[in-house]
Amino acid sequence: MSDNIKYRITSFLNYLKIGQGKFEEICGISNGTVNNIKRGISSPNLAKISNAYPDLSLEWLITGKGNMLKSVDKYSGKDGDKSSNEEIEQLKAEINMLRGENRILRELHGLGERKGKDSASA
Repeated sequence: MSDNIKYRITSFLNYLKIGQGKFEEICGISNGTVNNIKRGISSPNLAKISNAYPDLSLEWLITGKGNMLKSVDKYSGKDGDKSSNEEIEQLKAEINMLRGENRILRELHGLGERKGKDSASA
């Protein structure tokens, strides 16, 4: 389970386009905390992460269920309508998250970078 939390944190970092050290600094958690997750993550560290990134879904972080971002849940219709521009921004954010996850999976399976228009940014 803890490896999955580490994977989801890494996915979130890819979405944010920041490094692990910067993430730990912003959250106010000890340097190396993410690397040292072995049996899960402590409640105080979860609270710090949640305070630093209130739009991050803790349910997704801990269990992998639902969407990474709470605002994506809002986009899916659970919290009313959004304007077209907001919907586009949410979709762009989700695409970036998926690209990051895809990159991680390719690295884990020893596959190279994708070439061509699929690897270009939106």
